[in-house]
Amino acid sequence: MSNQNILVSGAGMDLPAVIGDLYSAYTFNSSNLGPSTLVTGAPGYILTRLFVEVDPTCTQASAGMATLNWTDSGSGLVVGQARIWIPATVTNPTVAQLASVASSGTGYWFRSRNALSTCVVTLNSTLTAGSVRVAVNYALISQDS
Repeated sequence: MSNQNILVSGAGMDLPAVIGDLYSAYTFNSSNLGPSTLVTGAPGYILTRLFVEVDPTCTQASAGMATLNWTDSGSGLVVGQARIWIPATVTNPTVAQLASVASSGTGYWFRSRNALSTCVVTLNSTLTAGSVRVAVNYALISQDS
């Protein structure tokens, strides 16, 4: 197969040729504070979905909003952001909070064409119990597609 620009049409948009429907995840907790690199483009990447799951026992020292940022190293852009409520204490936890932060449907959410750029996730809070799990669906692309 030659190294050329191959575009696939879907839902009224042209999509770049991709390598794989890939998944990467990281779990923040009191001993894993991040940041964490979720994707390293080879040479580039596209993001199709961002996910957040908050454990029902998740706490921080003071109740309040915590912010998750997905940042592209090549451009410096925050390509996704989620704000989540994390209490200081929990009583009778039952169900994890689950949210699809961003989903592109048949297209892509963010496209990085910078060689070897990364997608890094950070949480601006220190957890005292429980965990926050984040994940991305992505694909690798060539620089010229």
